[in-house]
Amino acid sequence: MSMLIEEMQSLASNPGAWIVVLVMAGIGAVSLMELLACPVARGRHTPSDEDVRAAKEKGFQAGWRFGLMMLTGGVLTTAGLFMIAYGIKPAFGLGAVVLGILLVQTEPHRLQIREGRRMVIAAHHDGDAVLDGARDRLRSGQMALAVSNIVLLLALVAGLMAFK
Repeated sequence: MSMLIEEMQSLASNPGAWIVVLVMAGIGAVSLMELLACPVARGRHTPSDEDVRAAKEKGFQAGWRFGLMMLTGGVLTTAGLFMIAYGIKPAFGLGAVVLGILLVQTEPHRLQIREGRRMVIAAHHDGDAVLDGARDRLRSGQMALAVSNIVLLLALVAGLMAFK
């Protein structure tokens, strides 16, 4: 345990760890901008009749991406923890842990956003109440993604500062 604490202390003073923080801040900023400026959620996107028909026919499909991202996140988190614990490129280990946690925590929200976009497009000709409900669900997914990214960023900074 003392070896892990020593590694975390050295990691807190490693500039590579703070690069990971900057990358995470960029990811959080992008998700926040998507929440604030998404044309589909804001009603500034007018899909073609073909797009509406395709969205209705497609239906919900989680697809292979969801499972692959969740598996990748678990593998990256585990590998990163071992890298940090054994002192093998701790900054890369931290990056792997952060990316793994990011994937596991945010992929369900990304799936909700993809489905929300499809539902908004499919509801384009179904009346204002249905369209507003679909947009609300899309915005809810975008809000959850932005909040998750920002909370992960704050946790990362707090974790590094705790060992500084």
